[in-house]
Amino acid sequence: MCEAMSVVPEVGIRSDFGGDVDECSNISSLVDQANRYLSSMAALGLHLEGLAQEDRALDGMQVRELARRVRVLENMLYDRCI
Repeated sequence: MCEAMSVVPEVGIRSDFGGDVDECSNISSLVDQANRYLSSMAALGLHLEGLAQEDRALDGMQVRELARRVRVLENMLYDRCI
């Protein structure tokens, strides 16, 4: 029998179990795989957050450009009316 405790450090999951060596290595492998998936998900989350920030920045730039164009048109209309 194998007495072991597996920990998924990113989320603090603890799993106490007693089993044979094959069970321990299988569970250890699953924990390693879960850690890789969590790392991948975290990286994807950071990437998506970066894209969202870029999108917000572009939206802000587009709004400023639109406001600039409106001011130009207002000035042109004002000049023609005077």
